[in-house]
Amino acid sequence: MYAALVNEKLVTAYEEYSLLPNYQQLNTKIYRCPRCKKRVILIVSQSKAPFFKHYNVSQGKGEKEEHALSKQMLCTALVGAGYHAKMEVNLAYRQLRADILMQNSISFEIQCSPISDIEFDHRHNLYEKIGIKDVWVVGRRHFLHQQLRESQKKFLRFNQQWGWYYLEINPYEADISLKYNILLSPISRKLKYQIKKFELDDLGIRNFFNFMPYLKRYSLPDVQFQRQYLHKKIQQKTGYGLQVAQLLYENRKSVEDIPVEILTQYYLPKQSCPLVQYLQKIAEDTKTK
Repeated sequence: MYAALVNEKLVTAYEEYSLLPNYQQLNTKIYRCPRCKKRVILIVSQSKAPFFKHYNVSQGKGEKEEHALSKQMLCTALVGAGYHAKMEVNLAYRQLRADILMQNSISFEIQCSPISDIEFDHRHNLYEKIGIKDVWVVGRRHFLHQQLRESQKKFLRFNQQWGWYYLEINPYEADISLKYNILLSPISRKLKYQIKKFELDDLGIRNFFNFMPYLKRYSLPDVQFQRQYLHKKIQQKTGYGLQVAQLLYENRKSVEDIPVEILTQYYLPKQSCPLVQYLQKIAEDTKTK
């Protein structure tokens, strides 16, 4: 659709797009379809001329629709905030297609469906090779909850302002969630993080890039709870519980022998479990004596 109504006046997508250098607030105007009068948004694409698309958050709940809408809304918000951004840009001699390329230096990858570690590493390594930073923004399937799944670790990123962080997009709520200052509890391995939401518009994107939070220090875990939790995992014979039980047996130690500093030490999301490392080191030291 190449035309839409603004206050009952017919405008073209090209005319609206041509205003962007002087009018940065893309899609803050209310565009409506000339036929059905429903809401439409202006889309900027690498492969097509600017066009309008129906925007209906009550429909299209599948991952393909979630991906398409997320990509369109993030790209228009970036352009509205004054950044040069295009969708579906071929890179690395067509070995890559960036969901959104911003300023020719950052690729936003919207990941709503599953992706294997092999495919992820392939894409990430290609981006590194051509000098473009890949930023992964995940859909609902990959949202963080209380536990960090192995399949989620590849989407984590780190910087000095936010610590370890994770980006989630929800086009149906029209926002991006930044989960930052991510750490893991020492024994239960539950996630600790702070969260900030940004609206998917020009102001929200500017706030996102300028966000300088206070990274709070989490309160120390309760030692007795950590010991009880570990006893429970050993009794339940979970994979983690069996691993710890075997190491404790080999070292002739019990749960009560575990030092307090191990039970109260938060650790980084891509770091190995401090308790397992501690017990493995004792076992290695014993063997070398």
